[in-house]
Amino acid sequence: MKRFEVVLQTHTLVAAGRRYTRGQFLESHDYIPGSVFRGAVAGDILRHCPDRCPNKASCDVSDCPARASDGRCLFPDIFLGENAFVFTSLYPQERDRTTRKLGPVPLSLRTCKHCPGSVEQWNEETRRVGGERPAPRPKPHGVWDALLRGYKLATRLHENPNTDVDWKTYGAECPVCGGDATAPGEPYYLLHPSGAKNAYVELLSTRMGRQTRVGISRATHTAAEGLLYSVTGIDGGQQLVGAILVPDNAPGEAMQVLERLRQDHNTSLQSPLHIGSGSSRGLGATAFMPETDFRESNPFGPLPHRFAGLNARLEADGETRFFSVTLTERAILHCPVTGAPTIGLDSRSLTDYLRQLSGDSSLPEIEIVATHQAGRPISGWSSAWQLQKWSALATDAGSAWLCRGPAGDQHVTALLHALQALEERGIGERTEEGFGRLIVCHPIHWEALNT
Repeated sequence: MKRFEVVLQTHTLVAAGRRYTRGQFLESHDYIPGSVFRGAVAGDILRHCPDRCPNKASCDVSDCPARASDGRCLFPDIFLGENAFVFTSLYPQERDRTTRKLGPVPLSLRTCKHCPGSVEQWNEETRRVGGERPAPRPKPHGVWDALLRGYKLATRLHENPNTDVDWKTYGAECPVCGGDATAPGEPYYLLHPSGAKNAYVELLSTRMGRQTRVGISRATHTAAEGLLYSVTGIDGGQQLVGAILVPDNAPGEAMQVLERLRQDHNTSLQSPLHIGSGSSRGLGATAFMPETDFRESNPFGPLPHRFAGLNARLEADGETRFFSVTLTERAILHCPVTGAPTIGLDSRSLTDYLRQLSGDSSLPEIEIVATHQAGRPISGWSSAWQLQKWSALATDAGSAWLCRGPAGDQHVTALLHALQALEERGIGERTEEGFGRLIVCHPIHWEALNT
């Protein structure tokens, strides 16, 4: 797949999908979900269609961005069918960052409860102020990942239950002060390569804003008593980064639609792209930044390199090979036997899916040996079709699984082929909306972080 890297600038408050409603306070996500981004783009194209009925044999609207050179409607090529474009979620980033490895913090990431955060990030903040005054915050004790450490600990205790365990080594305690380890409080990370040093994690958060509004009486068309409400959303003046994944067999003119959208909704704000709810109240105005363009490579590097790096970290023997699966988006999964909604992956369903992707029914069974997962119910509203979406049970982004598979050359080749297809297609339902996106052998699990 080709990656159309998207950099959006928010200019007003963006209410990107209602997370929950508490009385008169309307809450929003602190990122733009892929389904919300997809609906905004689809709605923007449909507003050019007089009867909002795409897939016509001939389109008469000359300024429609989804109109092909022969007059055919390109809307179905982008949003419908098996080869529909995939819209990923948009996460906040700091300005002037050349390396963009953004996503939710994996549930296996840990930091000190008393002095959380990355040491390398703290050092950079100190350099920014010139080192002439105290650091902007206390020196943290580092960030580390517990997925592989937890597996090593479980293996050691299984082999010798009476052995003494150094809890600092296995991530259960802070390696500096011995205090409790906890998940980082910030929701997103930025993974930097730092030259000769190892990578480190910079934790980012979204700046949220709130606006208070007055409801209008339908009878008097004036401010109604008792209808004061507040809307919380992503504040203006921020950049959010994501991607639109384009299948290799997509028509060339369908890819040009993305470039037309970028030109129509540029930073001049003459015609902003409205995302989320409240557009009639001045909310959701965004624009594409000039950095929006096509990219060919995976931002996390080639899969064989990541696969080899994780196995080297685990010191895998000649009998087994390991790989990890980390969700970068929420996933809607079902039990392969009963069809019931489920949270997380299991060995049987993952094995069957990889066999299907590789075309090798003799691929040995995959075993999940370590798990960090969570889930929650989700629902939504389709702004393009003006219809309610059905509720579903989703596995949270950041959920991670460590898996053990075969070691033979033939099986490893088939496994890598299946894992590559798994990264491209995603897993579960509604993948075209960004659900089920994942990274195999995420570097954050096996690279030594500058903590």
